[in-house]
Amino acid sequence: MERIQEVQMAKSSRPKIKDFNTTSNGILTTTVITKHPVTIDFFPGLKYRTKLIGSDVLGKDLIVGFDIYRQLRDQLQIKANGIAFKKQFKPYFEISRLFQTTNDEQIKEIEQILIEHSCSESHKDFMKKAKSPLWKNKEFFIKLPFKKNENINPTKASHSGMNPDHLQLAKKECEELLEFDLIEPSDS
Repeated sequence: MERIQEVQMAKSSRPKIKDFNTTSNGILTTTVITKHPVTIDFFPGLKYRTKLIGSDVLGKDLIVGFDIYRQLRDQLQIKANGIAFKKQFKPYFEISRLFQTTNDEQIKEIEQILIEHSCSESHKDFMKKAKSPLWKNKEFFIKLPFKKNENINPTKASHSGMNPDHLQLAKKECEELLEFDLIEPSDS
């Protein structure tokens, strides 16, 4: 059966390799594209015609991207637990590992090293692993490239750090908020 599907796919498609970024920061590589558009029947009464791209992901009939969802947004209702069309509903199902790791031992070894060096049961245990608490550890500090803005010269006529136009808008907004009793007057 699998061999028949491969032959059918070879007759109706041509090679085309393209990489897509996934939401899990992985890469999905597609290898073929159909020669002619195919009609996808989402629900009775809702069909979509497009060319399909194929990959080596096993056991998956169809993975629909958000480009198609966006084009059908007036007809499809995307909900947290599935998609709906009029009174029809199809629940989502979880794809359990779209990308398989090739060497589970190596992953487990890296995971174990991370746990040993980064995790601890208490602050006291963590202090044995680190030179200082996280909030004092220079490795975690970053320096942002702030520059002092020399162009703003506050005068008595303008509020320091705010240009006169913005100051007028802020005063007008405060007056409106005072009028509706949403704020109270302050000297600050």
